[in-house]
Amino acid sequence: MLIVCLVFWLLGLGLQAACEPKMLRFARLPDLTLPPSVRWGRFIFPLLGLVIVLWTDPVVAIFIWAGTFSVAAVIVAIVWASLARVLEARR
Repeated sequence: MLIVCLVFWLLGLGLQAACEPKMLRFARLPDLTLPPSVRWGRFIFPLLGLVIVLWTDPVVAIFIWAGTFSVAAVIVAIVWASLARVLEARR
């Protein structure tokens, strides 16, 4: 269950980073624009992860959900910074 929730958080936070102009400038991707239907994923994926965790184990659901958020946030930050470094090295 941790892996499923982590994947949903990674998708949600990754889309959030791809939709933020500051994050796009940081990674030197200013031309990237996502359609509005894809932008809804940044809200849908974390909530879907919460629903699945609540359905499987409601007693510890919020702790699993919050814990996987922390891990996913660190992973997305590292990947986004690495992407910025790789794109900077190619220029």
